[in-house]
Amino acid sequence: MASASIKVAVKKRLLVLLAGIDDAVVEYAAGPEPTGPRVIALGGFKSEQEPAGFKAGRKKRNEKWTQDIWVIVRDELNDTPEAADTSTENLVDEIETLLADDPTLGLAGLSWCTVTDVEDDSGPGNLQGKWITRWRVELSCMAQLN
Repeated sequence: MASASIKVAVKKRLLVLLAGIDDAVVEYAAGPEPTGPRVIALGGFKSEQEPAGFKAGRKKRNEKWTQDIWVIVRDELNDTPEAADTSTENLVDEIETLLADDPTLGLAGLSWCTVTDVEDDSGPGNLQGKWITRWRVELSCMAQLN
């Protein structure tokens, strides 16, 4: 069990794992413009902690949080909004498969981290003659801390 929050360790591990996806640029945070045709960027998180039990002394606690991952696709081949959505969906499927293989991400103290929601942020849009999509993938994570 971890003694302090492991959110930063999870983000670092996600960067390493996501870098294994072919033809994708992986970033710690999404900027205003995509830096490549297929971008995966970590987003914000929202967390809560609760005591794992009620007894005297230092309390073990459960930390639950959601971690956003942004998937932004602006590909030369996306000549229609449907093609842009399909490219983005394929990339999201790769992320889901990657996380399904090991929901603990190989980190001690992490109980699980899995995809729980996928949201199309705004629908396909046209940027400089290219169709672009921006989807938010929400991960739910849980760790038990000392």
